[in-house]
Amino acid sequence: MASILLIGFMGAGKTTIGKGLAQRLQKEYVDLDTKIEEHIQLSIAEYFHYYGENSFRKVESKVLRKLSNEDKIIATGGGIVQCAANRQFLQTQPIVLYLEAEADFLIDRIQQDKTSIRPLALGKTREEIKALLAQRLSWYEESATHRINTTNQTPEKIIDTIIERIKSI
Repeated sequence: MASILLIGFMGAGKTTIGKGLAQRLQKEYVDLDTKIEEHIQLSIAEYFHYYGENSFRKVESKVLRKLSNEDKIIATGGGIVQCAANRQFLQTQPIVLYLEAEADFLIDRIQQDKTSIRPLALGKTREEIKALLAQRLSWYEESATHRINTTNQTPEKIIDTIIERIKSI
């Protein structure tokens, strides 16, 4: 069986939902960004600083393709859809879940999260983050097989919704 891929903007809950879903489905959870950091032997923030976003997206594509052939729950980075090749690849996968949420909800979560370093949100205003979300919105939608609204939902409710949606696949 192919992997279940989680996509969505930063703060949408991909990590939390991915871990919970993996536990419920008894599958391995993989954070794509963590696997990328293992591959490049730098933090993503450092890699962005030294090599830029375009170079990072190439590495991201390579690692995504490698992991997708395994039966895992994979939480992708929020910018996975920035690259057209990634969007095309995601469209070939059987289960791609877009965790969507209202912009203000996402921004509040991003700004309250003190544990994750998000290079594309550092020092940005709410308006700049909303513009980035607006730029990616149609890409998330075209890349997903299912859209799951996470605004004001508990992780348990979101996971229940996902399991209900994918059980027939």
